[in-house]
Amino acid sequence: MSQFSIEQIVSAIRELTPDEYASLRKTLDDLDDAARKEREAAARERGRLASLRDFSADNQWLVDNRTEYAGQWVALRYGELISHSPNAKEVFAAARNSGYTDAVVMLVEAPPEPGHAVINLG
Repeated sequence: MSQFSIEQIVSAIRELTPDEYASLRKTLDDLDDAARKEREAAARERGRLASLRDFSADNQWLVDNRTEYAGQWVALRYGELISHSPNAKEVFAAARNSGYTDAVVMLVEAPPEPGHAVINLG
């Protein structure tokens, strides 16, 4: 916690000369840029790690549980269900709040009816 109140800081800023104000602005912009670069680097690393992940357990979970969770959004991590809901935002939030940045979030489609074929063109 800062020893200065916001009001004290704002008051001090108002007393700065134009050169001091410009210097403060540059310092704050530099700090903001550094924080943004750190967030971007962390996001790239999470993406890299997720791309290396083995999804076979998640795929098996879908095979085993597709009927029960059809029409719902699920968050999976290494074949373990983290969250499920018909609301995608709830599932994304639950995965994020659980700290699992490598969770797979997807809508579970109903299995094909008997006698119907599914052709995956993608």
